Amino acid sequence: MKAPFFLLPVILFILSCNHPFGHSTGIDPATLSDSAIYDIDSVRLATGGGNEKAAAKKLAQALDIYLNVKDAAKSIPIFKNAIRMNPSPRAYYELGCALLDDGRYDESIRALHIAEQLGYSPRPNVMFRLSAAYADHGNGGERPDNWRTTDSLSLHYMEVAIQMGFGHPEQFRNGAFFKRMNNDYSFNTVYTAALSGGSASGNPEKMLWKTFTTEFPPVELPLTINTVWIQGHKLENSISYDYEKFIPEMRNAKFSREVENDYYYCALVKKDPAYTALLYAGKNNFLTDANQNSPTFFFLVTYDGDGKIIDKLPVAGQKNFTATWKVFSMQPNYAFVVKDFKNVFKYDPETVGYDSNYVVKSEPLAITSYRIAANGKFEKTDAPLAMR
Repeated sequence: MKAPFFLLPVILFILSCNHPFGHSTGIDPATLSDSAIYDIDSVRLATGGGNEKAAAKKLAQALDIYLNVKDAAKSIPIFKNAIRMNPSPRAYYELGCALLDDGRYDESIRALHIAEQLGYSPRPNVMFRLSAAYADHGNGGERPDNWRTTDSLSLHYMEVAIQMGFGHPEQFRNGAFFKRMNNDYSFNTVYTAALSGGSASGNPEKMLWKTFTTEFPPVELPLTINTVWIQGHKLENSISYDYEKFIPEMRNAKFSREVENDYYYCALVKKDPAYTALLYAGKNNFLTDANQNSPTFFFLVTYDGDGKIIDKLPVAGQKNFTATWKVFSMQPNYAFVVKDFKNVFKYDPETVGYDSNYVVKSEPLAITSYRIAANGKFEKTDAPLAMR
C-alpha cells in the first residue's frame, strides 16, 4: 500500500535480516530441472531471480495440503513449483519434511541439505530431519546395504541437533522414525551424552524456548516502525511451526495451522530476570494492494522464563486492509507509544476492492502510551511520562 501521508521521524534503528547470500542476477528459477533443483550452484544462481510473491502463495498452498490436509505426497509437486518460482531456504526445508513423511528418504536428504546450505533457521530442526531421514533410510524402513553408514549419520545428526538446542529431544525416543534404532546401545550412549551436554540441562521445554529466542536479533533503541520502516526492511527469517506454542496466531479457530500469514523473527527488545520482551512480525501472502504490498503487522509480546505469554499487544502495521493502521515508537527507557490511523482510499473498497486502489490520506484516531512494568505487563501511562 502507498505510504500514508504521515511520516514519523526518520528511522533511528535499522534492523537487518540479511539473506544468507546476496540476490543473484543468474538463471531463471523456472528453468530448474528435476536434477538442478538439488544442485546448490544452480539454486544459488536462481535465488532472487523469480517471483517472490507468487512463490509465497504457492508455498502457502503446499503447506496447507501438507500440514492441514495431511497429504504429504500431494504437497510435494506444489513445494517444487514454489521453488521454481523463487528458491528459498524454507521451501526446501518444508519439501524435505514432506518427502520424509512420504518415505522418500534419499530425496528428502538432498532437499534438507539444500535448506541447510541456504541457511535455513533454526538449524537444529534441519539436523533433526536429517537424522530421521538417515534413521529410516531404505525401502519400507528396512535396513539398506549400507545401514551401518546411515545409522552412523543418523546418530551424528541427532547429536548435532541436541547440542545445537533442538527443542524436542524426546522425539528421538518417541518418534516413529527412530523405532528401529532407539534400543541400540550406541543410540542410547550418543543420546544420553548429547542430552547431558546440551542446552538448558536437557529440559525439552526450556530447550525449545531457548532455541526460539536465540533467533531474535537485539534491538537498538529508540525505534520507530511506520510505513517507511516496513517498506525498507524485508522480512526473511520466518518462524517455524515448531514454535507455534509461542505464536498463538499460527493456529486458527479450528486448531489447524494458519498458512495465510507467515510469521517472522523481528527483535529481542529486552531480556529481564522477570520477563523477555520480543517483537515478531506477520505478513499476509494472499492480499496485495495497487503497489503489490501485502499487509504486514507486528506484535510486542512479553514471556516469562518458561516461555509462557505474560502480555501481548499489536503495535504496528495492519493485519488486513480494513484494520486500523498502527505506528509504533519505543524509547530507550522502554516506554512506547502506539498511534492508530484510519486509511482512506481513493475509491470505495466495497466497490473497487484493494488490488487497484490507493491510500490518499490517513486520519489519526488515537494515541496510547505504555510502559513495560516490572512484571512484564504493559501499563498505560500519560504521554509525557512515556516518552520523556
